[in-house]
Amino acid sequence: MSHKTPIAELFNKYLEGTIRPAELAELLQYIERSETGDELTPLIQRELGEQGADYPSLKALVDRVEAKVFADTAPTAHSGITSRSSHFSLKRTWVRYAAVAAVVIALGLGWLVIRTSIETGGTSASIETDIAPGTNRATLTLADGRKVDLNTAQNGIVVGEKITYLDGTEVSAIDHPAPDVPQPLSLTTPKGGTYQVTLPDGTNVWLNSASTLTYPSRFDDNERVVELVGEAYFEVRSTRYEVRNTKYEVRGTGNGVRGTGNGVRSAWPFRVISNGQVVEVLGTEFNVSAYSDDPEMKTTLVEGRLRVFTGKTQGSILVPGQQLTNRNGAVQIATVEVGDYIAWKQGQFVFYGTSMPTLIKQIERWYDVSFDVTVPVDNIELWGSLSRDVMLSEILHVIELNTPLKFTQEGRHVMVHR
Repeated sequence: MSHKTPIAELFNKYLEGTIRPAELAELLQYIERSETGDELTPLIQRELGEQGADYPSLKALVDRVEAKVFADTAPTAHSGITSRSSHFSLKRTWVRYAAVAAVVIALGLGWLVIRTSIETGGTSASIETDIAPGTNRATLTLADGRKVDLNTAQNGIVVGEKITYLDGTEVSAIDHPAPDVPQPLSLTTPKGGTYQVTLPDGTNVWLNSASTLTYPSRFDDNERVVELVGEAYFEVRSTRYEVRNTKYEVRGTGNGVRGTGNGVRSAWPFRVISNGQVVEVLGTEFNVSAYSDDPEMKTTLVEGRLRVFTGKTQGSILVPGQQLTNRNGAVQIATVEVGDYIAWKQGQFVFYGTSMPTLIKQIERWYDVSFDVTVPVDNIELWGSLSRDVMLSEILHVIELNTPLKFTQEGRHVMVHR
């Protein structure tokens, strides 16, 4: 007869990071059978301390367990789970969300948690034709209204005296505007598309799916202004420029003349306008999510400094690691894990207490599908990370394994059932 290690000892090993795979399996089996008030409850309560099972202390416990158990195998801070396979990582994610599951089961919290299944079978969803994830797709709209479908084998374009792809080849079917005459341009990604653009000043912008960035073919000497609908990650080039031989030149970009005059200009502000909000930057990296069908706009600062105007005269200053949420003019600023909010740029979905309606919108935009939701889903929260390279059936399968939801699909239409 096999020896059963006391649960208290297993749980302590779990927290200390010394638990062996067989012991971990034993602990997880116990978690699956446990009920409120059992032997595990006081152990978890001890870890949570006097604060109880509120969200911040729960998150701290999970992060502590994760750090101790897989300190040697965890990926870098902002990369999330880096596996590009069709399933979750069966190591880090399993333990991380099993830890949450232990708290949920032992304390009777009404949260649903995504955790990894070690099964490799197919989905129980009714799938007629599987749908591939998004890829490089975008349309460039010219000043005269003509639309050019960009090469899907390319990652992005560069806007200079000519418009080229990142590898230097010219974008066909374009009459290049005179370099001294600014022309309005728009880059649009459809649902299931993403694309990059290097603006005339050297700023790099990554557009998420179902997004539009409007910008000029060249910026004037006073400011750089672009307009965004949807979501984009900005890597803004230096904002300083100086006068050489009576002509302004941008440092480090090599894009040439910016006007005539004398003296030195110390700043060349970059502004992003989105749904009445203005983000002003002086050289930085940040993410703006401003979809028209989302109730909130989120501006997340990675590096540098931002000022966000939402109708208030002074605006709000952000420092790295902060996120400003704008909900109909009501502003909240919080410190966040920025990697969770720019994971899409690295090809990842990240769920950290993400509501099911929010995830459904992300899936709709990335897979170019529509959902018909006829059952309550607002109270379902999801935890985990998954590659954006998986097929639609696989992400639906993961959700089905860990929630009471079931999916049926007809073409690009997905029905949600209990």
